[in-house]
Amino acid sequence: MKRQKKAAAGAAGFPVTEFVIGKDVIDALPDAVVVVDGGQTIVQANRATERMFGWSPEELIGRDLSTLIPERFRSGHVDAVRRFQAGDLRALEMTSRSEICGLKRDGEEVFIEGTLLKTDIPAAGGGQEVHMAVILRDVSVRKQAEQQLRLALAETMASSRAKSNFLATMSHELRTPLNAIIGFSELIENETFGPVGDPHYGEYIRDIKESGEHLLEIVSSVLRAARLEADRMEPQPRWVALKSLIEAAGRQILPALEMRRQALAVDIDETVEIHADPLLVRQIFINLLSNACKFSPEGGRIAVLQEELGERFAITVLDRGKGIAPDSVATLGHPFVQAPERDGTAGGMGLGLYIARSYLALHGAALSISSAPGSGTRVRTCWPGSRRRTANPAAGAKLPDPPAGGSAGKGAACDETALGACLPCLLADPGQHCSRSTLDPATGRVRPTNPAGGAKL
Repeated sequence: MKRQKKAAAGAAGFPVTEFVIGKDVIDALPDAVVVVDGGQTIVQANRATERMFGWSPEELIGRDLSTLIPERFRSGHVDAVRRFQAGDLRALEMTSRSEICGLKRDGEEVFIEGTLLKTDIPAAGGGQEVHMAVILRDVSVRKQAEQQLRLALAETMASSRAKSNFLATMSHELRTPLNAIIGFSELIENETFGPVGDPHYGEYIRDIKESGEHLLEIVSSVLRAARLEADRMEPQPRWVALKSLIEAAGRQILPALEMRRQALAVDIDETVEIHADPLLVRQIFINLLSNACKFSPEGGRIAVLQEELGERFAITVLDRGKGIAPDSVATLGHPFVQAPERDGTAGGMGLGLYIARSYLALHGAALSISSAPGSGTRVRTCWPGSRRRTANPAAGAKLPDPPAGGSAGKGAACDETALGACLPCLLADPGQHCSRSTLDPATGRVRPTNPAGGAKL
């Protein structure tokens, strides 16, 4: 490149220098272009520089490049440019990964991005002089938009946390009056202090009790979901017998089973133990069995099976309900989401599977759902480890270590292997037999089957 000098003078009498190529070109560019010599003195600038910084090209010539940099950044800027000038790189991109600010003539700061380019210029006395072209872009509008987006996101997250914290701390205030309604209605229903009188009152008090229990379950589900969102759920794991917890969950939904004349079969080895929080495990299976009950037809059958999957242990809940389309299955497990095939007549808010999946994830376990229209639904829970309880463990025998727990929201993968041969038996038509335990509708207690012949479903 050649350069020619004009008679005009720039800042402090510094001669205005223009490059033969470039003036018309760089003046047409939308980005500011500033050319400096080896001492970081500006020797050329285009018209976009004036629009961005308020200095005319003639006023900038002869000034130091740091004129366009806020004072607090100048020393770091000078060092960075010197390192670039002394290095082997011919170009350097300055991006939004580092905060770069420019200084306007009136003192206003702007966010900028740019590119540094080295160019060799023939020196007046022969040889080459290394100059640097600085191409700058004003990104203040984008930066402001990003900042507004970050603030909006922070406000949204703070609002969400506040909502979750509020709901999570409202347990006592919401449940206490409901427990009083339910408790006093039970006293009246049972005629603890004498007869009620008119039989209509008995019907009314049963309605009050059932409505209170229904409302309590809704409130409890919302509070569980709120505690999960607020990260206030901390499992207290210990080795627990899995079958007893599942049977306790079955007893919890026994009134619904009786009302719909449904049968529940539990085929779980009573010696199997898992390392988990018993209260959370019980709630997991209350939710899964409750769903199976709600979405199975009257007189239907529900089965709970165990599977050995290598180092993992699975418990599967099966029903013979109307089933769910595969596309809808993928949407389940999110809060307040229900499958479109379920018309809403069974009630619920779409929190049961979300809570069950979240509780499983707290234990490093996983949940998977398989279903098809008209084929019922299979919900499998895969646990990271289990052990067999012995009646009289040998003295000093070492128990297996608890399985490593997973992080919330990240349950381990669940192997989709086929069910065992007992599935046809457990979900067979009436008249088939199976060795298992069932719930006695009359007493609400677990009724063992006859080991010799099995129980007739």
